[in-house]
Amino acid sequence: MDYVFKRLDKADLNDAVVIFQAAFLQAPWNEEWTKQQAYNRLIDYMETKMGLHLGIFVEQRLVGFIFSRKMTYLESYELWIDEICVDPTYQGKSIGSALMDKLKEICLNEHIERICLVTKRGKLSHGFYYKMGFDEDESSVCLIHQLDKK
Repeated sequence: MDYVFKRLDKADLNDAVVIFQAAFLQAPWNEEWTKQQAYNRLIDYMETKMGLHLGIFVEQRLVGFIFSRKMTYLESYELWIDEICVDPTYQGKSIGSALMDKLKEICLNEHIERICLVTKRGKLSHGFYYKMGFDEDESSVCLIHQLDKK
């Protein structure tokens, strides 16, 4: 399968929204995002000052993407992945792996020293990131404080 990679911009947002909705509707997430909710989430990422958003296209059709942001860390940069999604009809066809490989290549060219992300332990995404060479950082922990709605 021939891939074309492109940095995404607002013109790609509606196609990304469709992929986002379809990907998160499936197990293990089973989340029903409305078009507006998905759009709001992705536009927030799109408008990030140091955003690096990469799309993968097959036959001129967006089939997957990574929304991420470059962050200053001391004298270098790290890249934080916010979302990675692949159109469900293209999952299991190495699209996600190709996206991650291209992202790593871009990071090396832009002197980004590490890629960071948060994912749910034990889910499919957890295994995918291990396969892509990510390791758990024993010195860090992700903490969440759920606010009660009153």
